[in-house]
Amino acid sequence: DYPRGIGVDPGTGNVWVLDTRDAYIRVYAENGSFLYNLGTGLSSNAPGSFEAPVDVSFHTTSGVEYAYIADYWSCDVTVWNASDDPPQYAGQISNVCNNYGVAVDPATGDIYVAQQGGGPVLVFSPFNPSSPTSFSEINHFGSGYVQSPWGIDVVNGDVYVSDVKGNEVQVFQTNGTYLGHIGAKG
Repeated sequence: DYPRGIGVDPGTGNVWVLDTRDAYIRVYAENGSFLYNLGTGLSSNAPGSFEAPVDVSFHTTSGVEYAYIADYWSCDVTVWNASDDPPQYAGQISNVCNNYGVAVDPATGDIYVAQQGGGPVLVFSPFNPSSPTSFSEINHFGSGYVQSPWGIDVVNGDVYVSDVKGNEVQVFQTNGTYLGHIGAKG
């Protein structure tokens, strides 16, 4: 009803479409055939449900692939075991409100969350399956640079944050050091 985010699972090639309005994630095979829905379809912040999923990022930890889902209204980033078929709820980072983007540093497993409304970029410790709801905030940055973050990605040790109010992409090192920006309005 309102496909907002999309991600391709690098382990399976399955396409995850985040349906924000219907509170589902619809998963399709590479050939486009529908496989299954994740979530209940009822807007809820209960484990395994979504309120407004907007972004997804994948990362493999100890041979298991996980999907990290930014859920705007629930104030959570939920973690799903994408190695399971169908994927199963594995844990969550709670109290991360207005999260519009999530990315995982491929080198470290650190989780980066962009908060809409001028909040900083939050950085959390890697997912630990033995303690699925225990994450520590290890850094935050961007205040004073990013007016309204939306999307985020981590590539080769640099963090790219799209800024919808600033009409540009801000670039930081993973430690939060500001490197500059890309683009401008127009």
